[in-house]
Amino acid sequence: MTHSYKILLALGLFFCIATVKSQNLLVEAESFENPGGWVVDPQFVEQMGSPYLMAHGMGEIVKNATTKVSFDKPGQYHIWVRTMNWAPGDWEAPGRFKLKVANEVLEKTLGQRSGWGWEYVGLAKIDKAKKVPLELIDLTGFNGRCDAIYFSTTKEEPPASPKKLAEWRKTVKSETNGPEDTKTYDLVVVGGGIAGCAASIAAAEQGLKVALIHDRPLLGGNASSEIRVHTEGIYGNFERILKMLDTDHYPNGHVDAEIDQEKGITMLRVMIISICF
Repeated sequence: MTHSYKILLALGLFFCIATVKSQNLLVEAESFENPGGWVVDPQFVEQMGSPYLMAHGMGEIVKNATTKVSFDKPGQYHIWVRTMNWAPGDWEAPGRFKLKVANEVLEKTLGQRSGWGWEYVGLAKIDKAKKVPLELIDLTGFNGRCDAIYFSTTKEEPPASPKKLAEWRKTVKSETNGPEDTKTYDLVVVGGGIAGCAASIAAAEQGLKVALIHDRPLLGGNASSEIRVHTEGIYGNFERILKMLDTDHYPNGHVDAEIDQEKGITMLRVMIISICF
């Protein structure tokens, strides 16, 4: 065997090993195909860098969030889940949950780390490079939180600091710096509370093309069925539009609050171009 051939063989082996070590997959929880009883919570993006899934069951265990992901190659994958214990103390964490990978419930109980960070779950064997089912299994119904799931063939924990994590996310997911599509509007209203909804309706009635940008799944702000602060009060000079958005005072969890919410959203969809993140 010649010296040059040995060098080429060594380089080939090196690149093969490097390729195996570089196998990784980042799954953002908010991208799950079916959130089940979990809800997407985006309001703390500025603090923790990403929306996340939350098991908001008010004490009732919610349905599993499910999705399927594709791996480039089969193999043994180390798994981390970015989560937090939102009420640390001398008691069991209220938002505990488990991860199910390829129909196997992993032993590690998640949601017990104080502050946002990566919890190491363990190893999982991925036999096939086709779509593999993932599930988040709520154990308490008390606001379990899952931001992301990371699979890697090397046991190297992802970055923890917000700045490094943001850059790492872009690298792993190959995110672009700009939007894929741009659109033009006469007026862009940021914030879908009562004020933002009223401004959007007023502008749309004047014939303007309006985009309403909101960071919650429901419009109305504190007056939405999510928070349930009613809006009854003195209207002043603008009662016509405000009455479109008004909400009665319902008991906590009352079904009519949900009906009012849907009625308001339907009305806004008809009148304006609504973009809700």
